[in-house]
Amino acid sequence: MRKHAIQCFGQGAVDAAMNGEVKKNSDGSIFAAFARAGQQPVNVTHRMHTNPEARAHIVQWVTESTRPPHLANDRGFRTLMTAGRPALHVPSGQTVTRDIYNSFIKCKETIDKLLRDYPGLLNFATDAWTSPNHRAFAAWTVHLQHEGVPFSFLLDIIEVPESHTGAALARAFDQMLASHGLSDKACHRILAWTGDNASSNDTQTSSMSGMRTNSFNERNRVRCFAHTINLIVKAILKPFSASEKKKKGDDDGKEGDEGKGDDDTDSIPDLASVSDSESFRGAFDDDEEEGMGSEDEDVASDLEDDDDEAFDKYGALDEEEKKDFDAGTKAVKKSLDKVRTGA
Repeated sequence: MRKHAIQCFGQGAVDAAMNGEVKKNSDGSIFAAFARAGQQPVNVTHRMHTNPEARAHIVQWVTESTRPPHLANDRGFRTLMTAGRPALHVPSGQTVTRDIYNSFIKCKETIDKLLRDYPGLLNFATDAWTSPNHRAFAAWTVHLQHEGVPFSFLLDIIEVPESHTGAALARAFDQMLASHGLSDKACHRILAWTGDNASSNDTQTSSMSGMRTNSFNERNRVRCFAHTINLIVKAILKPFSASEKKKKGDDDGKEGDEGKGDDDTDSIPDLASVSDSESFRGAFDDDEEEGMGSEDEDVASDLEDDDDEAFDKYGALDEEEKKDFDAGTKAVKKSLDKVRTGA
């Protein structure tokens, strides 16, 4: 029996039971409880959960896997849970919702104490958005490190039923700190806060820096690097995604529009065919042809001839040089095409 118990529960659990020691967890540290996946203490049970344990695990499953609480009302789910365990009580979706809220209150108290007792500096991050049902929210997270391991906690998601101005977001941040009992703590322990490049966040930084309840320094604002990269990529791709302007009342233009189809996500023009087609109009082309005088038309004609000569340089290449040129630009064209089409 001892050998079987060691195989099932492990040597440490058997020794603890023989010595009369009862341990719920090998590491009771709050940091161990919030460790990354693969670092949490492993607790494998070989017995049926009690009803309170089952409710706790359902709350953990629903929140971690982002499942709707009413899933507990599903007939198939309840059948699977109670098969062979007729004594197990499966909570209703309403009970799961209530348990999630109660668990949040308990976890909030624990995290609040952890942050108040934390000896280092705290870093905050925020984002604001509007839900599909037109409800405006702002979310705040806190980031810290313990023994070289980074930890992140979602502090709260607050509804901001007003315009997301910098002053409104700053007030929401101050209220969030007060609700967690961090007003005095954060006054002298904020290392930085991170937000995107929206102008409202610039105003929020100034508002937070000027608040008496918060000694946040304006120079500690960190701009979201991912948002910065997103803006850079959009600026780079803008010339390639600009659609050609249509001329109204131009018969030739109407004929040129025939056969284009309804798909407005045209692929990037192949460089080899540019010399045989009309010049590509990017986002930097100026449509100033209307109202031109005869002299202006002559100048424009000369410029178009110069452009044609520039594009004809590809046609001047021999077959071997064309192959090298196409091979060298193929990867770039394919990457840009995928970015544009979202493939």
